[in-house]
Amino acid sequence: MSMWTKYKIEDNKTYSGQTGKCSFQLTKQGKTWFIRHENVSTKKLTSPAAGKSVLPGEEWEYYVGDKTGSLLLLPALPDKPVIVKPANTFRILPGKSIDIYLTIPLWIQFYNGTAKSENLICEIPETEPSSTWFGDPDNGLMGYAYRGPIELSAKPEKTDPWLILCPVKIRNESAAALDFERMCLHCEQLDLYLLNERLFANEFRIRFKGVEQVGEVHITPGSPSLAEGARQIAQARTRPDKSLIKRSFYFIKSISQY
Repeated sequence: MSMWTKYKIEDNKTYSGQTGKCSFQLTKQGKTWFIRHENVSTKKLTSPAAGKSVLPGEEWEYYVGDKTGSLLLLPALPDKPVIVKPANTFRILPGKSIDIYLTIPLWIQFYNGTAKSENLICEIPETEPSSTWFGDPDNGLMGYAYRGPIELSAKPEKTDPWLILCPVKIRNESAAALDFERMCLHCEQLDLYLLNERLFANEFRIRFKGVEQVGEVHITPGSPSLAEGARQIAQARTRPDKSLIKRSFYFIKSISQY
């Protein structure tokens, strides 16, 4: 059974589960839900299961919902953009393109009943993210630093189930070589898909036309080609922004000024 499903939660019982490095416990008393979590060293994926009852203490978060003992767990992409900085700078020659694949840690959403915004109890990141600033001081944005690998080939069957495989296609349509330094991936605008217990995001397509020209960023609707037939399991947090290209890349000339 998939972890991303609905569970029956009985009052005064403590349920424990783990997603990647995030170990969590929850219990319920009437309308009040109690949840706590911590980062652990061993990674694994286990669905919430009832165990020895534990009385909530100061380290627990309290949430008031309703008496419905139905808990829905869903995966989600981060709530802010992810800033990708390759370990090794690479260059895309004029007229050439490259496909890269990122594995982004998921967030775990806890819903009281159904997947409606008003029923969201809380959400917890699988790995505590590190914040970073992208852009110039006056016109930038806050995001999360991406610490995973940049792969040149997709390996869905080897991707951990607590990571989201995100394909990105970059095409350099300018007359000069593109030195890829950093990229701002607005993953909060991507949907999530599930296939064989692996998670996928929409495909991101970027067309670069030059530093002084407006390029294009396109989020391909539906599941990516490497996960054909995957079912959508979660919607994007926000709808795609047509001005994404203005915040998609920064180059050596730009970032050397601050």
